[in-house]
This record gives sequence, structure tokens and C-alpha cells, in this order.
Amino acid sequence: MMRTLDLTKPTSTFRGGRLKCKRGRLVFALAVTVSATVQAVAPRALAPIALHPDNPHYFLWRGQPTILITSGEHYGAVLNLDFDYVKYLDTLAKDKLNLTRTFTGGAYVEPQGAFNIARNTLAPGPGRFICPWARSDQPGYAGGGNKFDLDRWDEAYFKRLRDFMTQASKRAVVVEMNLFCPFYEETQWKLSPFNAINNVNGLATIARTNVYTLDRHGGLLTLQEKMVRKIVRELRSFDNLYYEICNEPYFGGVTIEWQHHIADVIVNAEKDFRTKHLISQNIANNSAKIDKPHPAVYQLAVDRLGVSAESIAFISSNAWDVAGAASFGLRVCWVNRRNAPADHLPGEAEVVLPDLSELPGLLGL
Repeated sequence: MMRTLDLTKPTSTFRGGRLKCKRGRLVFALAVTVSATVQAVAPRALAPIALHPDNPHYFLWRGQPTILITSGEHYGAVLNLDFDYVKYLDTLAKDKLNLTRTFTGGAYVEPQGAFNIARNTLAPGPGRFICPWARSDQPGYAGGGNKFDLDRWDEAYFKRLRDFMTQASKRAVVVEMNLFCPFYEETQWKLSPFNAINNVNGLATIARTNVYTLDRHGGLLTLQEKMVRKIVRELRSFDNLYYEICNEPYFGGVTIEWQHHIADVIVNAEKDFRTKHLISQNIANNSAKIDKPHPAVYQLAVDRLGVSAESIAFISSNAWDVAGAASFGLRVCWVNRRNAPADHLPGEAEVVLPDLSELPGLLGL
């Protein structure tokens, strides 16, 4: 018998969702990632999305308790000049989804055909990549067109970024602003504005695995700090925003010290702002160095979130993952779209749903 999962009480509220990703491709998110909160502000008109002051397992946005739900692939919505983000945002709003995620493009862009993704918005066509850095008058960018000048901003990019944020705000869509992404392969590093072959500033002739460090960055840290401060200033007035430091930082040599430093840069950039934005740090099972359904993987969530297992709701479409999480003591909802039989493993889901449509009611929304 399916039981109601009461997540309205502080002892059993929704903390974080099950994220199913392929190279960071977000299939759906509920109450989005694990967020390292810099400051939750008191609720007031147009205050940025924050943790709810009465129950920090929920968000507070525009005066209402909020859970973020999305389905999105278009991380290149801003950096790809050929992408119609208004049409995309209209689609999200029509489907009553309230979250999207976009990459800044300041460091990371993909080649066409990467990861066998069709119509990949993170892989613009030749000459269609736009980013915070202005183009120089020197040809030779590996992705087509002129090289970048890391001493100058591209104001057309920031105009497009602000418009994207504005259009999302009008449709009640929150934006996760992903600042950086590791370089999974040399093909991505070859296209980065931070690679010395792609800019006129001579930065940086280093290995791709050293880009996001505090001691082997080859001079890039100053540029990273400058870009973060610029983006924070440009987006200071938007309430439908939180920052993610780095996508999938468990790849490509991204150090935890560097992540903490970038978080500090955001905090310092906003120190004189009346209200501050949340900061998300991407935490993944891979950091446990073992595989599910080993209990140490689920213990990682308890340790990082600082709450008890029974205070974490776990959403999955995988029967083995459901069994492992339930055996550990998490409160589990199995999204069983194909009516598949349960695996012969210990641990049962507290709730079984055929799809996500019943989830708002389950959560008491």
C-alpha cells in the first residue's frame, strides 16, 4: 500500500533531490543540488530566492515556500547565439517548471559532437560563441573567429545575459548560474578562452587539470575572480538567481580549496548589497570513491547536509538505488514509470509513483 510521505514537518522535510546526470546533463531536480548557503535573507518583496527561515529544507521565493522542479538540457542558452531562449523559457513555463541552469561560457564551451549530444547548445557553430570576454582584432580562435582579449568585456554578452535573466523572471523561472566547469577532455580545453592559444594575453600555458587550483593556475585565478565579480555586479538585482561554483568538480583537477575561494569571492563581491544570493556547491557520490548501493555513499549526504537520514527525501527511478537508500534509512520515493518489479534487495520505497505529476501533492503543495 502506498503511504503518504509527509514532508511538511521540520523533521521530515525535503532537503535535496535525486539528480540523474550524464556529464552534468540535468534530467530533473527537486529542491536542486546540495546548496552551501552563504546567507538567507529575511523575506521581503523581490528578495532573492533563499532558504526558508522557518524550515531551511525548503526555499522561500516571492513570499512563498518553494520547491524547484525542472527538466533541462540547454546549458548553453546564453553563450550560443543561435539558441532561442525565449522559446525555451516559454516551454518551461507552459509545463509549470520553475528552474533552469546556464553556463557562463567564460571558461568552458564544447565542440560540436561532444558526448554524442544532438543539437548541443553548449557547442555553438563557428562564430556563434559569445562569452564575457571580448574578441580581439587577431584571428585564430580554435572555434572560429578572432581570439579573445581577457582585458576587455563583451558588453553584447552581458546584455544577452541580463535579457535571459529578465525573460526567466517574467516566467517565474529561477536560474542556476553555473560559473565554471571542468575540462573533461583536451577537446574542451582546446576551445577555452583561458587557453593561451585562444587569447592575446598569453594565458595560460598549463595543463587543463591545473586551471581550477590556487597554486598551479598559471595566472588564471585573477581572471576567474574578475569574471565572478563582474557577473555578480551585473546580476545583483535579480531575485530569480543563485550561483553554482562549478559543475561536476570531481572531474578535471578541481580542488576544494579553489571552490571555497570562489565562494569567498562571491561573498565579498556582494558584501555591500542589501540582499545576497545563495551559493550552490556541487557534491556528488563520486567523492566517496565507492559505488551505490554501499551505505557509505548515502552517509555522504548525511555528513554533508548535517541532518539525520530520516530527514532526507530521496527520489529515484532506479530500483537498486531505491533499495540501497531505503536500507540506509533515507525516506524514499520510487518513480516507477514502467511499472517494473522491485529488485530482490533489502529496503523498500516509502512511496511509489508512476511519474512526477503527483509529487506536488505528495509534498503538500
